[in-house]
Amino acid sequence: MNPDQPHLTNIQSTSPSPLPSFPDGQANIRPAVPLIGKILAILILIAFLFMTYLVFVKNYAEATSDTFMEYITEGKVEQAMKLTSASPSEKAFFDSAAIALKGGSSKLIESTKKDKKQYFLYEVNGSSSKYTRTTLEEKDSKWVVTVFVHNKEKLKLIQNHLQRKLLPPIGQLA
Repeated sequence: MNPDQPHLTNIQSTSPSPLPSFPDGQANIRPAVPLIGKILAILILIAFLFMTYLVFVKNYAEATSDTFMEYITEGKVEQAMKLTSASPSEKAFFDSAAIALKGGSSKLIESTKKDKKQYFLYEVNGSSSKYTRTTLEEKDSKWVVTVFVHNKEKLKLIQNHLQRKLLPPIGQLA
């Protein structure tokens, strides 16, 4: 052998394996995500789903109210009544409301939810009644207008019991 030339030798190690062995043959691996992290992730998911539900519920109720207002201001009484809990005997009320609001454009100015009801207050430009309020309730998995009020004077979003007795609106379905 030439000392200047590298040579290969077969060296076998007698040292123990760098990985420890366990009695059951399984490696002791800690979980990637601790239990607290999993619980936190589940809580965040539940909160996200709840908030999403609330947004969709309000948007569906608001869309129903907006559509109702669109139909009333366009004089489409039959279509508007389909979005309400009103009986056919109340058509005269809707006809008079359509006359008072016809040609107006409604703009949602305030809304809230209370006691499983959604309340919407609109300002109407270009009509004899300047303000309207709708109250919607969920019936048979869909939102329907259960209260509709229109007036020349500004209405409260949620009318209290005393106001109903003292200042009845010009038009009211309840």
